[in-house]
Amino acid sequence: MDIFTEQILTKTIQIKYKDITKNRNIDGIIQNELKKNEGKSTKEGYILKDSIEIIQRSIGKMLTINKESLIQYKVTYKIKSILPKIGDKYECYIQNITKMGLLCFVKIENIEDITNSPLLIIVPKEYCKIDKYKEGDKINSTIIDFRIKYMSPQIQLIGKIED
Repeated sequence: MDIFTEQILTKTIQIKYKDITKNRNIDGIIQNELKKNEGKSTKEGYILKDSIEIIQRSIGKMLTINKESLIQYKVTYKIKSILPKIGDKYECYIQNITKMGLLCFVKIENIEDITNSPLLIIVPKEYCKIDKYKEGDKINSTIIDFRIKYMSPQIQLIGKIED
């Protein structure tokens, strides 16, 4: 199950002129600037670590802002991200069972628990019979609502169990 989608994005980046003269690897500097959003939630969704790939960049344009020289680039790049929507179905694992319901996470690549999973799925007790499940069980959940907090390491989802 691949929950990541590829997106092609365009962004304008401004780099200090002195940073470019120190390190002449312009693509590397731009790549590092783009990597600041990896492993976090943005308006594009949760961006997978090490997934940013520069496709194209413009020739730099000189700017001066507040007496500081900058070079501005228009960059087109590709990312892998998770952008959930209502009705999506996820195969998830129960981490904790509480009075409120089930706390679940999605296993991807080397993620094996809730602390570093990009998706935190909460199944309220109104949508499941808590007694029927135990920690570690695999369930299928349909998303009924979600919240993406900007720059958060997790997207919070509310789901119901699909048997």
